[in-house]
Amino acid sequence: MLPPLNGPATQRPVCRRVQCVQGTRPWTPTPFTRRDTVGQLGRRKLLEVLFDGRPEAEALLKADAQRFFTDLAADRKLTTIPADTNASAKLARHYSNASLGEIAVSTSGSLTIFDFGERKSEVGSRKNPDGTISFLSIVSGRMGSEFVVGSGPKRTLITRDAQHEYVFDGR
Repeated sequence: MLPPLNGPATQRPVCRRVQCVQGTRPWTPTPFTRRDTVGQLGRRKLLEVLFDGRPEAEALLKADAQRFFTDLAADRKLTTIPADTNASAKLARHYSNASLGEIAVSTSGSLTIFDFGERKSEVGSRKNPDGTISFLSIVSGRMGSEFVVGSGPKRTLITRDAQHEYVFDGR
């Protein structure tokens, strides 16, 4: 506990050691909830260093990183890169959503590319356990944006965030 700040400066506690905590976590594109957790652990590590706390955050950071990379490796095994040509052939060339805009689908050799207007992304495909097919962006910075091919007579792509489901209709 810090003493009141009304005494002389010499009575205030001084941090005996200050070290750089940069590099306590590797930067990788991650889902929002994981960034939150790592950010909290990073703050905890900083407080441990500044105030000589019990060293608990480093073990938690290492365990979290190991879990993340294990999950990432398992997910990569399920993803086909480049995207499955049969699944790509069934896609419409253009999709639109009133809220999110347009997606133009193109192919270049064996690659399938989703063009969002402001950016383009090569996509991989994944067959989900429920039988649906997903296309995932695999370009750095936006890795993991997932578009599920809708079932039914209309060609649709569905993307979700934590609270919403957005349906892109094919044209």
